[in-house]
Amino acid sequence: VGNFYWQKDHQTLIEAVNIVRNQGYKVELHLVGGRNEEILKKNQVLVQKLNLISIVFFHTNKRVDKSFLSQFDLFVLSTKSEYSPIAPLEAMACSLPVLVSDIAPNMELIQYGHDGFYFETANSIDCADKIITIIKNPQNLHLKKENGYNRVKEFTPDIIVRNLERFYENIIETNNSFNKH
Repeated sequence: VGNFYWQKDHQTLIEAVNIVRNQGYKVELHLVGGRNEEILKKNQVLVQKLNLISIVFFHTNKRVDKSFLSQFDLFVLSTKSEYSPIAPLEAMACSLPVLVSDIAPNMELIQYGHDGFYFETANSIDCADKIITIIKNPQNLHLKKENGYNRVKEFTPDIIVRNLERFYENIIETNNSFNKH
């Protein structure tokens, strides 16, 4: 789930799905997001080149809600850049296990192995390895789903606003003490 922009790095995920499929696993990939025609077209061309047309689906005008997300076994966000990732939180709130790229904002959300997983950014091999590990260990998914659901409660609007206020207060305090010297 994420707009079709370069920073969402759908290419890495498409390549990872190709690796997973080529290792004999049955997978589907559903890419959901707003349209950027250039990036969307590049992704579609890659899907055709890799012969993934029957297992990769593009949803450009899809309402993402619990009924939609609950159809899937795993949520993957392969972004290269993100300010405050909301989509993984939405997935966790729907008790969906998550796999995210290892950029700082994503890693702040996920306690690796406890409520989700992350992979090296822009590394389709690492992403594929993590997907395969998740597929091979379905017994652990129930706990990850439950832990993710509980973790998302730590990101209520009140808590986020409080943390943001503290962040800005620290910046102001740091700047004030820096200016005194």
